[in-house]
Amino acid sequence: MHTLRKPPVKTLSPAKINLILKITGVRRDGYHSIATLFQMVDLCDVMTFHPGPANEIRVTCSNASITEKKNLAYLAAKSIWRRGLPGVRIHVEKHIPASAGLGGGSSNAATALAVLNRFLNLGLSGSALR
Repeated sequence: MHTLRKPPVKTLSPAKINLILKITGVRRDGYHSIATLFQMVDLCDVMTFHPGPANEIRVTCSNASITEKKNLAYLAAKSIWRRGLPGVRIHVEKHIPASAGLGGGSSNAATALAVLNRFLNLGLSGSALR
């Protein structure tokens, strides 16, 4: 049985700055291929994971302009969700400014994947999570 261990789980989701960013091409999906060198910084969002209703993922955010369906943490969690898993509620307390190029949304998505993989014992490899 999959269950969240030790809820609630609170963790930091760090920002980063790009020291070097070069667009190297455009992929078939329309996104850009890049070469980058970045540095994590002390600025972090705080993410809290709670058990939720069965088979349901809910994501809330302290920044009302970031709706659940466009929240990258929500989209990431949905991408690894399987029927029969317990529900989870994720709250993102934003400290990283949205759309500022600091990688807050991507960091939230990666944090959601890592926490859910570990605490639900999904057993996904690093390459599967990427």
